[in-house]
Amino acid sequence: MPRQVVTLDGDAWRLGRAPASDEPHPATWQEMERVADWLPAVVPGNVAADLERAGLLPDLSWHTGPAAAKWVGDHSWWLVRDWSAPVFPGQCAHLQLRGVDYLSDVFLNGQHLGRHEGMFSRQVYDVTEHLGTENRLAVRIDGSRWLPRDRSSAAERLLNVLEARVTGLAASFPHRRDTLKCQMTFGWDFAPALPTMGIWDGTSILVTDGVFIRDVVVGQELLPHEAILEIGAEFDVARPGALALTCILEGENFEGAPVSASRELVAVPGTNRARVDLAVPEPR
Repeated sequence: MPRQVVTLDGDAWRLGRAPASDEPHPATWQEMERVADWLPAVVPGNVAADLERAGLLPDLSWHTGPAAAKWVGDHSWWLVRDWSAPVFPGQCAHLQLRGVDYLSDVFLNGQHLGRHEGMFSRQVYDVTEHLGTENRLAVRIDGSRWLPRDRSSAAERLLNVLEARVTGLAASFPHRRDTLKCQMTFGWDFAPALPTMGIWDGTSILVTDGVFIRDVVVGQELLPHEAILEIGAEFDVARPGALALTCILEGENFEGAPVSASRELVAVPGTNRARVDLAVPEPR
């Protein structure tokens, strides 16, 4: 069957401030019991935007709003969503978070699924054994005061000094190059200086019949009258057995006969990788 997508986006989320701490500490499921207040939240979204909607921050787009919101980065934050779902016997379920900004721990029904660094990289977790009819997803995001530091090269540190002399930017955020994070949130370009935090891209549960395509990478080799597409697939398999990996290429904005390639393989439980070469005659 085609994969089913159960979206977890929307306004059914709650936002809570983690207990204050001078140093970042490992996230635990039990920490949520010590959250004093829970506020409505929206995903995809941003912690500061949720606080503004709740009346706890001034208008962030005007005058001193960003400066008044700097305290937000001194705390870690929980984003929590409850939902009901049918049990999927014989099927696989994966949780996908397409973008969490920036340091995060992910929990589902009390299970710690993983810790992740990065604003632009996906997180994908096999949650087949953790899902029930009633579920709670919880994501704790470390405060921006604890963003990684001291990763810059000597040349980047010199550039920071030059920036500080010309713009004053690096003096406020001397470690901005140490993270793969949207740089405008450090006051670069058109934006005010307010490092962001939050689940800024889509979140969903992906349900499949025992095989989940985790990722696809395509390379190419150009020849005089054809192109060879080198298609690498990474996929999770619940049960061992024979599989067929088939790739079909069709024109999106022109009429033409589709081309395809297939190979058979024996998969093992867990993550598998395979490659298919697809020849495209006279490529457009």
